[in-house]
Formats: sequence, C-alpha cells, structure tokens
Amino acid sequence: MSPHDLFIEWLDEHEDFERLKGWTLQGWTEDYDLQSFPPKINRRKTWVKYPNKIHPSRHWLYRKPNTKGYAVIELPEMHYSFLNLVFLKTVWVDEKYGNQGIATQCMRELIDLTDDVDNEAKKEDGLTFHSCSFYCVPNPFWVEHWVEEKIEDVDWTQPKSVDGELEDETYKELEKDKLRVDWEKLRDWYRSFGFVEVKELAMLEGCDMSNPAIWKPYRRNMFSQRSQSLGRWPLLYPAINAEIHRGIEDED
Repeated sequence: MSPHDLFIEWLDEHEDFERLKGWTLQGWTEDYDLQSFPPKINRRKTWVKYPNKIHPSRHWLYRKPNTKGYAVIELPEMHYSFLNLVFLKTVWVDEKYGNQGIATQCMRELIDLTDDVDNEAKKEDGLTFHSCSFYCVPNPFWVEHWVEEKIEDVDWTQPKSVDGELEDETYKELEKDKLRVDWEKLRDWYRSFGFVEVKELAMLEGCDMSNPAIWKPYRRNMFSQRSQSLGRWPLLYPAINAEIHRGIEDED
C-alpha cells in the first residue's frame, strides 16, 4: 500500500472527519482513430448521475469536538509517482465560525496523521514509499455555497457543483470583500506548523502514453506566471522530508 492510500484509509476511520459524498460518478470513454498513423486514442470523461448520494468524493467535513463549527478540506487524487505525498488543495471554514481555532485544530489533526503514516512508511517492511509528506499552496480563495445552509445540496463528486462560483488568486487578486486573509499571512500560518518551501513540487514530470506507438516524456511547470513572480511556492511538512522532493535548483 502507498503512504497516500494509507493516509486516506486512516482519515476515513478518524472520528472527527466525514468523507462527503455525491450523486455523480465519473467514467471514461475511448475512441480509436485507426485511420491515422500511428493510431490515436481519444479519451473523454463521462458523468453519470445516480438517485442516491453514495459516491465518495475527495472532500471531507471536519467537526471540531465540542463545537458546532466545521471545516471543509479537499485532498485530490495523486499521480502514481507521487503517492508519498498528500496534497491539501483547500481548507475552508464558514465565516460565521471564524476565529474559533477550527482550521488550526483541523491542521493539527492532519499533521498528526501525516506523522503516523510517515513513521509507518519508514519501517523496513513498510509501504511502497519510505516517506509520507503533506503539502499545500498558500492560495486564498472565495466560495459561497459551502455554507451550512447549502452544504447538503452540493454534489461533491461533480466538479461544477463543488466549485460553483469559486474564485482564487491564481491569476489575479480577489476583490477586497472576498479576501479573508492574504496569501503571505496564509503562508506564514502554514509555516507555523512546520511547513517549508519546496519549489520542485511546482513541476510535473511524467510520460505521455496517450499514443501507444510513441511515449513522450515531459516536464511541466504547473504554476501560473503570477504565482511564480510572487514567489508563492508549494509548502511541505515535515521539513525532514523536504530533501526527498528538492532538486538542484533549490540548493544553496
């Protein structure tokens, strides 16, 4: 088992986290173009909506013990070569429950879980990788329909339903009335838990196998020009694992 998969398994067993579900299931269709040389495979996503809300999503609801407040987190699926990583894409708290330490307690729980899985991975007869790291990007965002009154109406397995009118600062600043904390304060908040900067996590390396006759290796920068110019890079915990993911350009 990979560290990523073990993290998700233990998170699902955690009494303070509930995996959110949706009505929609994603699938794939494939068309083969045999007229071209070499032959091409065209793959397309399909979405099927079911009557019952039973399909597990990549979002979890965190309930801080002894409070009514909650946080919503998203942990996307990872490429098979990055299964020693867990990516925290979003952590969000309803504004009416702000300043109650809910996001902070949620992060502490996630960090404790990372430590547990990392220790498991470092055992000799452990997992498919020998480390587990938790990483994120300090990118503020705004969303309106995850509030308590609407959360049950969200189809958590359908991206359009999840995202709705979601806005973030990937390409431009949020309007002032939508910004609760700027990216630098968010970065410092993550650093307070022991996160460190790892620029190499902004790069994606892999092999394009869509054409079975020609496999093409690639290396892509996944970050916007704005993020790069701001110096808004990925942050990783625990710091002791940073060197595993760092390349030559990160060295002094």
